[in-house]
Amino acid sequence: MGQLRPRRRHPKVSRFLTSKPGVQRRIGLLATWRTSEDCVEAKKIKSSSWSSVPDISEYEPPQQPAPTPLEEESSEPMEMEEEENVPSDANSRMVNTRQGQTSGQQPHDAPPPPELATLRPWEHQPRGITYKDFADLRPPVFTTCPKPLVANDWLRTIESKFTLLPGLTKQEKARFAAQLLQGPAGVWYATFQAMQPQGHIITWEELRTAFQAHYIPKNLMEQKQQEFRELKQGNRTVMQYVQSFIHLSQYSSEDVADDPSWAARLLSGFDSTLLTHLGRQYQSFTELVDTALDMENRLRVANGDQKRKRQANSAPGSSQK
Repeated sequence: MGQLRPRRRHPKVSRFLTSKPGVQRRIGLLATWRTSEDCVEAKKIKSSSWSSVPDISEYEPPQQPAPTPLEEESSEPMEMEEEENVPSDANSRMVNTRQGQTSGQQPHDAPPPPELATLRPWEHQPRGITYKDFADLRPPVFTTCPKPLVANDWLRTIESKFTLLPGLTKQEKARFAAQLLQGPAGVWYATFQAMQPQGHIITWEELRTAFQAHYIPKNLMEQKQQEFRELKQGNRTVMQYVQSFIHLSQYSSEDVADDPSWAARLLSGFDSTLLTHLGRQYQSFTELVDTALDMENRLRVANGDQKRKRQANSAPGSSQK
């Protein structure tokens, strides 16, 4: 007969066998079985002396999976005991947190992130106007005054730039304009600033008045105002007259405070022939200019036709007809 192979014992059976001294000796004998004759001899020994010992060779343990090292050394009971000591509300929060992590959502009562909560009050606050915003408009620099009217033109240009930044205060306007005063003009401003009371902040109205008094003589301004009030069209075209009117009006702003005042003053200076055809009051300066240009063109055409007729009548042979 062929050789017999020892059965693979269950771990529980191995622990049982090793716990009995007599069984240990029995195991040594069983390990030497190799042929059927040895098995017969072993059975005789078993029947004579070990009748009370169970037949281990025929023992078949129940089929159970062998425990893994992780199962034997698992500390799950200890973790369960620790969780049992945690209050019920803490357990509920722990479960909610785990569920939120599993689903990828935060609890509804969770506070917003700190950085968002910190930045939220500043979301709708407007940004202040800086000098860079004013410099981006490219205001002209003023250094010296070769002609008094140049200084006045600089003031008007700076004020037009200020209208593009409506959020500027009076103090900011003066501070921004002072940065454009360089060279001799910068020296003048430093002297003007030193004459102010300690702690006083210069406003734009104060700077403009002092600038006009220093660079624009008063008698010159009065001369330009009188020139504006006496302005007439004369031999100029409508467009030439309108351009001169707009240029001189800057020296007499009180005479043209609103649009109807502009129109009334411009209308009074037109040529008598054109004024006869216009003949009414205009509430809009632009409307008056457009009407005057159209009427000038009509009169030019009419005058051209009359001139051609006169030339035709004065031609030789025209009287014979």
